[in-house]
Amino acid sequence: MDLTDAQRIAELEAENAELRSQLAAALARIAELEAKLGMNSSNSSMPPSSDKPWNKPKLRPRIPSGKKRGGQKGHKGHSRDLVPEDKLRNITDVYPEQCSNCGSHDLVPDGSEPVRRQVTDIPKVEPFTDETRLHACACRNCGAVTRAKLPSGTPRGNFGPMTVALVALLTGVYRVGKRGVRQLLRDLCGVEMSLGAVSRCEQQVSEAIAEPVEGARQWVQDREVLNVDETTWWENADKLWLWVATTAYVTVFFILPERSTECAKEVLGRFKGILCTDRYKGYWFYPMGLRQVCWAHLRREFLAMSERSGVTGEIGAELLALTDQMFHLWHQLQDGILTRRSFRGRMLPLSNQIVRLLYLGKAQVPTLAGKFDDMLKHKDALWTFVRVEGVPPTNNLAERDVRHAVLLRRVSHGTQSEGGSRYVERMLTVSATLRKQDRNVLDFLVGAVHAKLNHTTPPSLLPSQALADAA
Repeated sequence: MDLTDAQRIAELEAENAELRSQLAAALARIAELEAKLGMNSSNSSMPPSSDKPWNKPKLRPRIPSGKKRGGQKGHKGHSRDLVPEDKLRNITDVYPEQCSNCGSHDLVPDGSEPVRRQVTDIPKVEPFTDETRLHACACRNCGAVTRAKLPSGTPRGNFGPMTVALVALLTGVYRVGKRGVRQLLRDLCGVEMSLGAVSRCEQQVSEAIAEPVEGARQWVQDREVLNVDETTWWENADKLWLWVATTAYVTVFFILPERSTECAKEVLGRFKGILCTDRYKGYWFYPMGLRQVCWAHLRREFLAMSERSGVTGEIGAELLALTDQMFHLWHQLQDGILTRRSFRGRMLPLSNQIVRLLYLGKAQVPTLAGKFDDMLKHKDALWTFVRVEGVPPTNNLAERDVRHAVLLRRVSHGTQSEGGSRYVERMLTVSATLRKQDRNVLDFLVGAVHAKLNHTTPPSLLPSQALADAA
């Protein structure tokens, strides 16, 4: 072989190696794009509303039971509770006029209890208007004219506490737009209100609930376990972040400028307990041994890996299977089937297998090495729920609470001012907290507005001692 042939072969081998390298890069890119194309709410952090009709999550096949729809034989029915007699407007006793068997009219009561049928309706809402006349009097001594001042507790606006609270309930809890509120008040209550008046009612309520909301924020900082999450918010076209910190009976919201460590510290305040979050780097300042990262997030990532080919899919499938075993054990613990001691014993080998697979994935899947490395950096925060009673393995508590805020953001497109943002975060706090405590939101808002007018102590958002003990 002459020199020319050797050079040609070397050139071809180099070209072949370059083409192989390009092919490997292209295949990796194709796999990455296919993975992104297959992303949905089940294998990523995407919300269910973003799922495309052609890319819905794969559900487990449902095996037909062969039974008819609806309640089955032996199923305990659910009926509406009867209203107590002292709450009824009218009671009408109806007796049969003739015997259904022979037609006789000679009937006497048989002493059995009557069948009670109650119909509930709402009367037409008729608003009332109170007028306060501030008279002026002239002084006989100096001739000066003095006008009377509004009595304490008299609203300075055009609407009373119930109307003001109802506006806040509609916009802040039921996500009705300002124009919708105007129409509803007109149609349902016969009250005319301008768009500006709707905004003033919101601001009035915001000021009235500021103190209870601050009390709730202070209260959560002293809990043993706290779930925290965050999502985007818009204020006058500026991107802000809405944070939520939640417990079993109290949830507080903050609208802050950034998604950062500084803002996370502002949300947590003096909190020193177990912090449940996702793996956002802004929480790195908090001791890893006092954290619990969300296994629902991890499971979605393992599911996405399992849908890939090759070694990535194999490792992902094993991690997914082990995670499902873990959740099965967790549910058995919650149902009382397993004791805490048994749960810990069965979790030990399972957790070791998961950590081993994470190291294996870091070594054998270069494209996802960073993801596996991030999971391993949170290794000390993976199993806190096994060690500490009362700590959940997921951050679902915070994610559920933030959903209402996300829906409100989609309907309203955010807020237009700092005052509007304060109103939203306070109303979200009131709504989420009272819902958990099974308390009436409208009653609370009316009480807060009354307290503001009369300069008295507003109602509290803190749970009763019985609820606190149960938590």
